[in-house]
Amino acid sequence: MNRILLIDDDEFFLRRYADALTARGYETVLARTAAAAGEALACGEFDVAVVDLVLPDDDGDALARRIRQEYPATWLIVATQRNEARLAVELLKVGVAEYLIKPFEPGELVDAIGRVEDKRRQEGERARLLIESLENYRLQTVYQRIIGLLTCLDIDKLQELILQAVSELLGAQGSLLWTLA
Repeated sequence: MNRILLIDDDEFFLRRYADALTARGYETVLARTAAAAGEALACGEFDVAVVDLVLPDDDGDALARRIRQEYPATWLIVATQRNEARLAVELLKVGVAEYLIKPFEPGELVDAIGRVEDKRRQEGERARLLIESLENYRLQTVYQRIIGLLTCLDIDKLQELILQAVSELLGAQGSLLWTLA
């Protein structure tokens, strides 16, 4: 994870946390408004966006939801003074990974980003394992079908098995054309 977008109208917040993240090797981009955040997002990919819920030109809650919808690869951390359990739960349900309540130490943000990195790695690993499992299932199915074809001694049954295999590979229309030929 390299690129972090910090969105907050508080210059002190932006500088303090940007300095802490930069010192740990992250590239940070700062935005003081939702419009500036939109421009930054349109110009490049971000691994994480840290969004304040109170912005001068837009509702940070709506901005966080838009980012989640339009940039699903960008993970979200909300950093706000609003200590509202209902809002936190709502945002977590729509895909916000972390909800931090200001004021907090820069180390807490770094820790939250570390947790997001872990979640991202776990999600990638799950996706990789799912793809491997589906490929393994497909190969097992092909293997079983080949064994069935090789062990079939009845010509009529063999023709039926071949038609079934072709039908599944090409779709019913393809096997229909093959049988008419």
